[in-house]
Amino acid sequence: MAICIEKTCEYRGHTYKVGEQWSDSSQPCALYSCEISGITIEKKVCIEQQCPEETRVCDEHRGCYTCNQTCSPGMHRVNFTIDGNCTKEVELPVCEGQCRSQSRWNGAELRMDKECQCCQEKTSKEKSITLMCKGGSENTFKYKHIIDCECKLCQS
Repeated sequence: MAICIEKTCEYRGHTYKVGEQWSDSSQPCALYSCEISGITIEKKVCIEQQCPEETRVCDEHRGCYTCNQTCSPGMHRVNFTIDGNCTKEVELPVCEGQCRSQSRWNGAELRMDKECQCCQEKTSKEKSITLMCKGGSENTFKYKHIIDCECKLCQS
């Protein structure tokens, strides 16, 4: 009498059946599969990209990632100085991120022209900031506080 045993794969305390696929949060850009021969790990040869881990987005096959660096406000510590006399270190929003650029055919001049887009301010509001000045006095100044950013044609 023959007894059949279903082939499974054990991975970190979880049992997978042959044909099942999964990923591991410690290796988010790898795809694991349970095969008759055991566990296989699929990783693709990817284009080297440099971006912080929190902006990495794995593709649908979990083999490669792209950098999600969309145009948006990011907070940066800035030494705010007016007239070299009044100063304060503050966190201010700055437009940052990548925008798509492309080439367009210029039929009039028979050439390809590069059309570059830059991450720039879309909306802002006027805000006030109080700075400490030399001699101990305080002065209030108005500035544009960025609320939202967008990709716009770069100014040459």
